[in-house]
Amino acid sequence: MIVFMLVAGCNRNPVPHMNIRDQNIQIVNTYVSEVWNKWNFDIIDSIIHEDFVDPASTTGEKGPDAFKDVMAGLRGIFPDMQMTIDEIVADDSLVAWKWSAVTTYAPQNKKVAIQGIIMDKIDNGRIIQRWGYWDDSPLHE
Repeated sequence: MIVFMLVAGCNRNPVPHMNIRDQNIQIVNTYVSEVWNKWNFDIIDSIIHEDFVDPASTTGEKGPDAFKDVMAGLRGIFPDMQMTIDEIVADDSLVAWKWSAVTTYAPQNKKVAIQGIIMDKIDNGRIIQRWGYWDDSPLHE
């Protein structure tokens, strides 16, 4: 019984009946809905790999705590960010997704539209590497 609990507790598969591709898509969906749209940093430890280095990091530090620092900085710049995944494709180790958002750019108190493309590499149920591009433009209201 104890062995079963230990083995079951080590399983990183959030939904055991899902295939790897669907699990990877779920990781990215959780990242967007929880981290960006709710600023829930508690979930980061479970979805960011300890060797992850965010491309937005200027220090090159690794892991979930460094990622939380990057996200905290972005929260100050884009406080009301609501990100939408417009398209997503995945395989057993990569998830590519196109996203868009409308948010306030706090330093100038202006609404901006942002869109981008990200490709995440997933290792053992957590994001380990990221490549991305984004572009923003002011909204004319």
